[in-house]
Amino acid sequence: MYRTTLAPVTLVFALLSAPAAWAAQETSYMTDADPNINAIRRAYAEQRDAEVLTLTEAALVERVGSDEDIGEIYFLRGSVLRRSRRHQEAIVALAAARRYGYRPPELHLENALALSAMGKSQDADQEMDEARRLAQDEEKRAFLEGQWRRRQDEGPKKFEARVRPQLGYDTNVVGVSDDTLLAEDVDRESFYYGVLLSAKYRLFDDQGRTLAIEYQNVSRAYSSESDLSYTDNLLALTGRVPLAEQIDFNARVAYGEAFMADDGHFRTLRSAGPGFLFRPAAGWELRLWGEWGDVDYYVDGPAEQDRDGTYQQAGLALRVDLGSGWTVSPFVSFLDYNSEGSDYERVEWQPGVTIAAPDVLGVQPSVTIGYVRADFDNPNSLTAFTEERQDRRFYVTFTLTVHALEEKLGFAPSISIRFEDWDSNIDAYDFSRWQPQIDFAFLAYSF
Repeated sequence: MYRTTLAPVTLVFALLSAPAAWAAQETSYMTDADPNINAIRRAYAEQRDAEVLTLTEAALVERVGSDEDIGEIYFLRGSVLRRSRRHQEAIVALAAARRYGYRPPELHLENALALSAMGKSQDADQEMDEARRLAQDEEKRAFLEGQWRRRQDEGPKKFEARVRPQLGYDTNVVGVSDDTLLAEDVDRESFYYGVLLSAKYRLFDDQGRTLAIEYQNVSRAYSSESDLSYTDNLLALTGRVPLAEQIDFNARVAYGEAFMADDGHFRTLRSAGPGFLFRPAAGWELRLWGEWGDVDYYVDGPAEQDRDGTYQQAGLALRVDLGSGWTVSPFVSFLDYNSEGSDYERVEWQPGVTIAAPDVLGVQPSVTIGYVRADFDNPNSLTAFTEERQDRRFYVTFTLTVHALEEKLGFAPSISIRFEDWDSNIDAYDFSRWQPQIDFAFLAYSF
């Protein structure tokens, strides 16, 4: 039975990259202020540009902090707009920062870079001269000159590769009740270690229209049950097209292969789906997505346990910035799975919510709570075909991300504890599970 269970690959994490020298230099003169500003600084240093634009828009609507704080927010917004090649908008934002009295040499550098990209070389040279004049030390001047010399290389990276090592403990590796008899003796509890690798190559990127190839690999090894170790690979082609100022259209096609240490080739996955991103107001982001897929499993078993089949799923996710560093993200998804074997045909609903709190002493807490209702279509073979399986699963994940160590280590470690309570009318699928885990993520390579 356990041979047909592969731990799900959940790619709902925010990969935190190591701050580049550019971001470290630019944020070195900042002082602690409102938590909103701290969140913007962190997102800026990690080059999460879309999030910076969302956070700065919300902060400017609320007009939090002093004039200097607002000036800094305009500066960070202008810098990201310039990095996104929205040069005219960047110049407007940087001018607003200047009106609020925020005039470090970096502001003149950003203006110079934006003007140079627009072909206004004389104005750009004047702004760069002002940046040189305001720089107080040789190290600062060297940094400004380096960015000025590399101005042709600015903009989104063509290629990025990220690495996320993980170390944890699983109290139920096989995903069935302790009383269930397995085909052979198996250690149900085990330490594990693994890594999540991701790479993205942009084939096209212009004015918000993008086309990219993405690769993701999740590998995990169990110390007490090495036969259950696995690797899961996914190759995808993704695209985005702005439909309006506040609406983007996304599309994705993907192909995946999974392998287990003992059984070898485990699964093949083919999927495709559209998505829409709405930004109805400052601090609000709504995602609507759908997916169709076809799955083949390569595990011998009874015909009723054949998991080969097709599925359709859709989801809705909302992210709301509540201010002062708080965000709430409710979500709901629907899955309809049509399998060759009668045991796995089902319909699932999964509502949930993620709540992120502001930093406390350099540590950011967040919690995700979810519920899964799965109703299966046919009587299950484990009950001699007398009962239809019904699962009611509850899960909660509590995470602490230690941003205080990011400057020294080059990454922000995170500690999470996940608890799952599987409540099913079939004893084999009625159990609880704990998964404490430590992981960190960093940018391995880019150009």
